[in-house]
Amino acid sequence: SQASTVLALNDDSIVLSPPGEELVAPSGQIAVGDSISGKYLAARHAEIENDYGQAADLLLGVLEAVPDSARLLQRTQLLLAAEGRSKEAVALAERLVAINRQSPFANITLGLNAVKEGDFASAVARFDAIERRGTNQLLAPMLSAWALYGAGRTDDALAALRPLSEVGGFAVLEGLHSALIADLAGRGREAEAGFERAKSNGAIPLRLALA
Repeated sequence: SQASTVLALNDDSIVLSPPGEELVAPSGQIAVGDSISGKYLAARHAEIENDYGQAADLLLGVLEAVPDSARLLQRTQLLLAAEGRSKEAVALAERLVAINRQSPFANITLGLNAVKEGDFASAVARFDAIERRGTNQLLAPMLSAWALYGAGRTDDALAALRPLSEVGGFAVLEGLHSALIADLAGRGREAEAGFERAKSNGAIPLRLALA
């Protein structure tokens, strides 16, 4: 079926074109028909052309036929977020976490939306649900820490950052963000100690020097 074809195309193990080559029609345009696979391929072409808005619109059409594909939901949600279409991105993020509670970008989207609405407790829950691996080993603790500070939990915020000091290259960020949070909380000695930890880890970046 067309739906199964899209799922196969959307598998990361399937290569749509040889590495380094772009999917480009002879005329430079791809006519979009009513088929699911046609819309999917047109969306991929739009991504190559950096037309994320059109790519998102096309994938939204595909999702009507393949509503439970986590891969398609994730790709579409990322495109919508990149385009600043927050309400639509949040709606898809909610569908994603219903499939996978630990979905990283979905939880980041929902957490940031909660921060925007001033619901720091919900933001903390979203950021805490993110599995700490890959780039999220750095990003998730920082997001959690600032959400915890927003919730009035300064001690917990500083504790959330401490694991960063144990990862090579992240110690400077632990010191900097701990210092910034402590400073905002009026805890000058802890802020000074955080800045000193950040300074002790090599060259001082401009932002750290200004802080």
